[in-house]
Amino acid sequence: MSRPLVRWSLLGLSLLAFGAALPVARADVTAAANGESAPAEKPAEPEVPAEMLTPQAALEAFVKRMQANEKSSAAELLDLSQLSAVAADSRGADLAYKLFRLIPAVGDPPTQGGESEINPWYLQKEGSSAKVDFEKAESNPDYEQSWSLENWLLYSAPEAEQITIARDGVGRWRFSAETVAVIDPLYEQFEKRIDELAEKRAELTAANGDTTATETEPTETFGVWVRKQFPQSWRTTHFLLPTYQWLLLAAFIPLGWLADWLTRRVMTWIGDMLLFRIDPDFVEEHKTTAGVWQPVGRLANAAVWVFGARFIELSPTLTSILLNGLVIVTIVAAVLALFRVLDLVGDYFTRRAKRSSRQFDNLFIPLANSTAKIAIGVVGVIATIATFSDELPSTLLGGLGIGGIAIALASQETLSNFVGSITLLFDRPFEVGDYVKIDNVEGSIESLGFRSTRIRTPLDSEVTLPNSKLASSSIDNLGRRKYRRYLTLLGVEYSTTPERIEAFCEGIRELIRRHPHTRKDFYAAYLHNFGANSLDIQLLVFFEVPDYATELRERHRLLADVLRLAAELGVSFAFPTQTLYLQKGEKCEVPELSDETPDRSGARTAAKIAGELPNYQDRPGPVKFPGATQFE
Repeated sequence: MSRPLVRWSLLGLSLLAFGAALPVARADVTAAANGESAPAEKPAEPEVPAEMLTPQAALEAFVKRMQANEKSSAAELLDLSQLSAVAADSRGADLAYKLFRLIPAVGDPPTQGGESEINPWYLQKEGSSAKVDFEKAESNPDYEQSWSLENWLLYSAPEAEQITIARDGVGRWRFSAETVAVIDPLYEQFEKRIDELAEKRAELTAANGDTTATETEPTETFGVWVRKQFPQSWRTTHFLLPTYQWLLLAAFIPLGWLADWLTRRVMTWIGDMLLFRIDPDFVEEHKTTAGVWQPVGRLANAAVWVFGARFIELSPTLTSILLNGLVIVTIVAAVLALFRVLDLVGDYFTRRAKRSSRQFDNLFIPLANSTAKIAIGVVGVIATIATFSDELPSTLLGGLGIGGIAIALASQETLSNFVGSITLLFDRPFEVGDYVKIDNVEGSIESLGFRSTRIRTPLDSEVTLPNSKLASSSIDNLGRRKYRRYLTLLGVEYSTTPERIEAFCEGIRELIRRHPHTRKDFYAAYLHNFGANSLDIQLLVFFEVPDYATELRERHRLLADVLRLAAELGVSFAFPTQTLYLQKGEKCEVPELSDETPDRSGARTAAKIAGELPNYQDRPGPVKFPGATQFE
C-alpha cells in the first residue's frame, strides 16, 4: 500500500483524535436559527406544533411515534442543535431509538386503566385498558424550567434526572440538547438492563402465544444491530470508543484502500476502452486514463469512511467532527474528480476541433471548461458550508442581498470581463492562432479565458489582456488577411537608360505574374520618383499565403528573382553617394536650343518623345493584368 493511500485511509482516525482534543465549533447562524441569540430586528415567531406545546405533549408524541416505528419523525422531538446537519441526519433515528429503550430502563413509566404483563410503553394490546399515563407529565406550556422525567417515572434511578424536556427560544418543548449528549453513555450503562427487559418481554410473549408485541415494537436501527453482533465486553468504552468501534474503524482502512484501487482500475478500463473507440489519438498521446481517475478513487475511499461512520454509533460529538471532515474530503475529491473529467472531455473536443476546420471550438472549449470549473468550485464551496448547518447557505444568500451593493462594486471588473468574454465568443473578432494588433500589442492569440485573453508576441512573451478591454478596443486581425501586402522602393542609378528601366519594370511584373503565391489581379512595378540619390521604382505586390513564415519565404523568392533580373539587364541599384566633377577649362557639350523660344523648343522636344497626340478614344485605358507572357 502506497504512502498517500495510507495517509488518506488514516484521515478518519486523525479526525477522531482531533475530536477528542477540541470541542465542536458551532456556527453563530445555527444558534440564531434555534433562538439562542436575538436578531437586530425581531421576526415573526413561528407557529409551534401542537405536539411541542408542553412537556406532556412532547413526551406523548415521542412515545406514539416510536410505537408506530416512525423513528425519523420521533427524532424531530429531540433537540439536535448541538450536532451538525450531517451528524443530525445520521444519528437522529438512532438516538431516538436508544432514548425510547432507555426511558423504561431508568424507571417505570406510570400506567392507568388496568394491569398488563407487558408494559404498555411497548404495546397497547387490543382489549386491554392499560395504557401509559401521560396525564402525570407536566402540562403547563409556560413552565419556566426544564422538566425532568425523574418527576414522572416510578422507581426511577438517579440517572433519570439527566433525561429532561426543555423549551427552546421559540417555545418548542423537546428533549434537551443535554439529554441528547448523554443518551449514548446512559444506553451503554443500562444496556444490560435494556437487554434483560427485552428478554423478559420475549418470554412473556412466547408464553402467551402472542406475537403482536414484537411486531408492533420499533425495529432496531442498523447501528444498534451492528452493536449487538459483538460480545458485551467489546461494547465497553476504552479510550473514547467501545472496542468494537475501534475494530470497525481499523477495518475501514483496507476497505477504503480496496475501494480506491477497484474504482481506479474499473474506471481506467472503461475509460481506455471508450476513448480507444471514439478517440484513438488520446491513446497514442496519453496511453491510459489512469491519472484522470485518481481523485475518483480517493472519492470512493472517502465514501467508505462516510458510509461506515454513519452506522457504527459514534458519539454525537465524534460523529459531527468525523462526518463533517469526511464530507469535506468527499466534496474536495468530487470537485477534483470533476475537474479531471472536464479536462479529459475538453482535450477530446480540442483534438476533434484540430481535425476539423471549425476554429470557433478553439475559443469555446477553453472558455466552457473554465466556466464549468468555476461553477463546480462554487457548488463545492456551498456544499462545504452546508455541511455545518442547513441554515448557513440560506443565511449566506441573505447576506449577499444585504451586501449586494458592496459585492457588485467589488466584482464589477470581474463581471465586465465575463460579459466581455461572452461578447468576444459570439462576435468572434479573432480565432485561436490569429495574428492580431490591439492598441500597442500585437501577436498570436493563444487562448480566450473566463477573465482574460492571452497573446503570444513576436518576442515570445505572453501578454494578458482583460476581456472587457478587448470588447471595447479596435482589433486589427492580421490573421484574417486573404492577401499580405508588400510595398517597397527599388532605387536604381541615375545612369540607367529609360529603355533599361522599361525593360526592368516589365521584367518585375512578369516575375510577379509567374510567382506561385502572388495576387495576379493587382500589382505594380513602375518608375515612381526621382529620389535624391536614385531613380525610385515602386514595387507593390500581394502575397497569398497562410502565415507570416510563408510570407517571408515567398518574399525572399521574389526579391532574389528581382536581383537576378537586374543582373541580366545590366541595371545597377543605387545607394546614397555623391559624385564630384572637376572641370579644367573645357566645358561639357550641351545640345543647343533651336532658334525658337525656350517654351516652344521644350514643347517640340516633348512631342517628339511622346509621339502624336491621341484622340480621346485612343488614350490608354485602365491598367490590365494579363497572364504570364508565353515564349517559344
